[in-house]
Amino acid sequence: MIRNAGGVVPDLDADVIQSINRIEADPFIPHKDSVRGFVYEVETGRLREVKP
Repeated sequence: MIRNAGGVVPDLDADVIQSINRIEADPFIPHKDSVRGFVYEVETGRLREVKP
């Protein structure tokens, strides 16, 4: 589990995918052709892209 400012996130990848989907569904964001999500792994220093 990962703890963030909003609490505990049991599945970080699923949370990122949910955020991507929310952005893509938002009618007030006009340009959504390059929405991407990433997870920064503190332990390794690696930035990993999450694909929906």
